[in-house]
Amino acid sequence: MMSLDSAIHKNSIVRVIDVFVDLLDLQQIDFIIKGEINNGAPAFHTSDLLKLYYYDYSNRVRSYRRLAREAITNLEAIWPLIGCRPGYKTIADFRKDNSKALKKVFIIYNRFLLEQDLFDTDTVAIDGSKFQGQNSTKNNYNEKKERQHLDHIEKQTQQYLEEMDRLDEVEKETEIEV
Repeated sequence: MMSLDSAIHKNSIVRVIDVFVDLLDLQQIDFIIKGEINNGAPAFHTSDLLKLYYYDYSNRVRSYRRLAREAITNLEAIWPLIGCRPGYKTIADFRKDNSKALKKVFIIYNRFLLEQDLFDTDTVAIDGSKFQGQNSTKNNYNEKKERQHLDHIEKQTQQYLEEMDRLDEVEKETEIEV
């Protein structure tokens, strides 16, 4: 008999995602925490949906429908969810309702990876070319350039979220009712 835990490699990124999300105080980051409803199934836990969202981001799964399929068929997507199987609409609504909190948690996630030494910052590749050292204004950073770089990252994050919205709209238009 094989356990789901043994099927996930010990160095898999989903294990890092699982630990990271469990360490977060989601209310402090302004995530919307949905509770149980009186006339139906309980809501999916915010941390489970965030884990699935990070799986999506790290594996470049851009479609909500495809991500919903991954949560059923892919062991790495199933493992952190502990059997939860959210539909594509739940996944899309989670991202739509928590877009500001997701932007905040992206920054926290990158800092976490850096603190855990999961970014390799010491690697230098040399190809035998000769370079002349220079410290022009183009090659150094100051507070203004750092702010511009952070603004660029913010714009890229917004473009990513908008791309996911567009894909969701295209899938809605092409969906065949059964």
